[in-house]
Amino acid sequence: MAGRTGKGSELVTILWLFLLPLFGAVLVIGVRRWPIVVVSITAAILLAMVTLAAGITHTEYSFLLGRLIELSPSLGSILAYCYLLMAILALASFRSVYPTLNYAFMLLFISLVTATLATEDGTLGALLFSASAIVLVLGIVSSSSDKSLASLRVLSVIVLIGPLLLLAVWALEHRALDPNNISLMRLGAVSLILVIILGLGLLPLGFWLPSIYKKGNPIAIISSFILQLVLVVRLRDILYLNMWPDGQAAVAGVTVIIATITVVGAGILVVFQSDVGGILAYTAIADMGVLTIGLCLGTSESTQVSLLHFAYRGLALAGGSIGLGIIKTSSGSDALSAIRGGWHNNRLAVLGTLMCGLSLVGMPLTAGFTTKLSTLSAMGTNRTANIIAITAASLGPALAWGRFALATQGSQERVAAPSQVIASIFCCIFGVVLVVCGVYPRLLTLIVPDFIEKLASISQLLLW
Repeated sequence: MAGRTGKGSELVTILWLFLLPLFGAVLVIGVRRWPIVVVSITAAILLAMVTLAAGITHTEYSFLLGRLIELSPSLGSILAYCYLLMAILALASFRSVYPTLNYAFMLLFISLVTATLATEDGTLGALLFSASAIVLVLGIVSSSSDKSLASLRVLSVIVLIGPLLLLAVWALEHRALDPNNISLMRLGAVSLILVIILGLGLLPLGFWLPSIYKKGNPIAIISSFILQLVLVVRLRDILYLNMWPDGQAAVAGVTVIIATITVVGAGILVVFQSDVGGILAYTAIADMGVLTIGLCLGTSESTQVSLLHFAYRGLALAGGSIGLGIIKTSSGSDALSAIRGGWHNNRLAVLGTLMCGLSLVGMPLTAGFTTKLSTLSAMGTNRTANIIAITAASLGPALAWGRFALATQGSQERVAAPSQVIASIFCCIFGVVLVVCGVYPRLLTLIVPDFIEKLASISQLLLW
């Protein structure tokens, strides 16, 4: 426990971050008849949580129900980032409100995510992660007009991640007590690889992601992003503490192969997508493949790049999902054949969505290009084939977003709804930020003088 502070006010901070969204979810349900009030309450609570999490300056810990809960400044920064993304989504929907239950599930999801990251116990963390996944599924289903059995089956795949994670934790923890038990080692390794593939949305098991993206709900899309970020942090503890000698290298080697297949496969599949949601989904899957490779390299430098990549990815998905929602609402569909004239009717939304999409692709002059190039450079000469395959696969998403840009041209007149103006501005801001960070990568070090030191500190939470 060296270096940790005592309980007192620290426990209050941890409990506030856990209980405040729970209280907000109940309150939102109580005032669900007034959508504007619901949005205001949700945004206010999330912004208050950003302040609390960002204000953590030293490791705060205590024991709750016999389990150690802990929040370090680095973990607080990750949580503040997640809260901020959700708060911006709530503010962006101020005039175009989503179903009320979405906001209640959002707050409940955030509460469980906070608890998942704060707990030090592997088993409890896996159970809380499973609960977070279930809430994500319930939130998606409750807001979807598509209640078909096929859709529910695909979304319910997310729920399998938690039990598999729990199985991996159990097997590896028991293997530590019985190092010669090969069966437990194999069970833990297989479960862990399945968790990585399924949880990070890698092919061939990442088919649950497109079903979320195609519904065009930004809250659901960003919730799935946060769930993946939480999983990466939880996996760090498992890989770092419970693996057998050379176990990390073995799992990482298999994962790099799967991630490369994912990048290539998604790069091909995106070409055949006929709607904006599908293009965004498969672009995001390919991007996650690159990010996963960066994590699997296992060096301090590659992990820092991957953390920055995660941050840029969140901004791109937030802006892209907002734009997707606007396009789908204004055109009645996100099919490329239905968005003719979109550029003339809502230029901010189209431009913002395009910039965010190109950043996910890793096109030059975007933030995604800088991190993707750094990841490919870190792979070294012994993975030349992987580098060539990943680079070539980028042509597919680039072509798909070119089709999107062309599809929005034309003169089909529609009256832009006033309720979409705020959301369009946020969408464009996300895109501009990604372009500015791509054109001038050193901007972050000028805004935050100790940015490199903070990045190095926070990246330790993701070091596989």
